[in-house]
Amino acid sequence: ETSLEQPVNLIKKKTVGYQNDFNDSRSPNLSLSKEVIAECCGLQEDVNFNDPLFKKQATFDPSTSLLRPIQEAINLARDKNTHVEIEAMGEKQGFIIMPGGDKIYVDLNKPFIRHYGLVRKMYSAEEQKAPKITPVSISSVESAQRYPQHGCFMHSSCTVLWQVALWSSLGRLPNSVLPDKPVAIVAWPNFTRLTITPHAIGMASILIKDAISPLELARHMQIPQRYVFAFISTLASLGLLVDKPSVETDADLLPKRKSGGIFESILRSLKLN
Repeated sequence: ETSLEQPVNLIKKKTVGYQNDFNDSRSPNLSLSKEVIAECCGLQEDVNFNDPLFKKQATFDPSTSLLRPIQEAINLARDKNTHVEIEAMGEKQGFIIMPGGDKIYVDLNKPFIRHYGLVRKMYSAEEQKAPKITPVSISSVESAQRYPQHGCFMHSSCTVLWQVALWSSLGRLPNSVLPDKPVAIVAWPNFTRLTITPHAIGMASILIKDAISPLELARHMQIPQRYVFAFISTLASLGLLVDKPSVETDADLLPKRKSGGIFESILRSLKLN
């Protein structure tokens, strides 16, 4: 049996907050337009899980987008404590990851980034080669001149990964996440620096407390799958998503304590003496 056939122990309350009254024609948060929401969550209609086309239409491979190169470059910048450059689709200095991997210098408004997020193959049709990841040796003085820390192009790595995950997902689920298996989040996302897609806060409030499958979450909140799948994709890109059994299963796995305990055992032994 899949988790869809098993009731999830959730508080049956209407989702609290402004996103409860979300309308596709506008966004109640950050004034996102319908077009921007479509860029982040796509326009995919719900797909029946039992449909043979579900995997093709409702999932994607993160390694075919810019997500994987960015994650690899961040790890390299962290391990080597150096600047790392990503060159993709002929765009030199498209992404510059700062030493330590916490900051990325990039113009997120460049159309090529959104376009690359839409392609399904790792290699661009024009160049047939993967993004080039290169460590770059730059002095701190030169780095400060080239990449102003407080400029409009300097972003948190989390912000970049989150946004690229949205453009790559387009409302589809990462192929590493099973749509009918419970998941949860290990920490609350820092929404102050992230694009808040429809119902994201409501979904986070559930996933931080309970484990639930992506399909069941969409059904429970009565929202389109694309909003859930897009949000799951962003969580996975930041490593916030974890596989987790249901609450009932967690309780069943806990060792059963015997009545009394160590102090009662000590008292019993003293009485015997």
